[in-house]
Amino acid sequence: MFKFLIILGLTGLVIYFVSRKLSGLTGSSSGAIRKGQFQLMHTPTALITKVSKKTFVNVGIGIILLLIVVLLAVKIKILLFLLPISFYMIGQLFVLTNHVKATRNQQIWFDPQQEEVIVESLNKQTIRFRLQTDVKAVQQIEAVQHTNGVVFGYYRMKTTAGLVEIPYLVMKNDAVYQFTNAVHKHFSPSLQKRLFPII
Repeated sequence: MFKFLIILGLTGLVIYFVSRKLSGLTGSSSGAIRKGQFQLMHTPTALITKVSKKTFVNVGIGIILLLIVVLLAVKIKILLFLLPISFYMIGQLFVLTNHVKATRNQQIWFDPQQEEVIVESLNKQTIRFRLQTDVKAVQQIEAVQHTNGVVFGYYRMKTTAGLVEIPYLVMKNDAVYQFTNAVHKHFSPSLQKRLFPII
């Protein structure tokens, strides 16, 4: 019973701090934001809220499975197979935090006519490139499992100006389908599956 209370308390503490961090997130509205010919590929607040809620449901299921294992695995050894599943589902919380941070730390502008991209980053210098001429390779890295309708992943683009990583949180915005279509028109991204697609 004591182990149960410790695990429950620690997990609740982690969820509390992460949810506070995510609730302080100020996303963009769903309308298109333009700068000349360039369109901002932003992530609407509603999308982040929706993905966060689904992720918290996954984490809750993971915690319940972990508690079942802790309480009953001593008597029923076969329940130990639930342990990696519970850790995977709880780990979605850290992937969510990583992807939201990556989304917040950069602004990506796309000119659909010239197929030119500008990536303004808080941590790195601004990168500017054209899809047709400056991109050397495109990789699509995503989670091995779609859980509760949520799949985490990102596009990694090797350009002459540097490496660019664009989370699916940005790519799922309706306003940037032109960018997605342009990428798949010029490239066939190699798909890599990872347990936790951390950027």
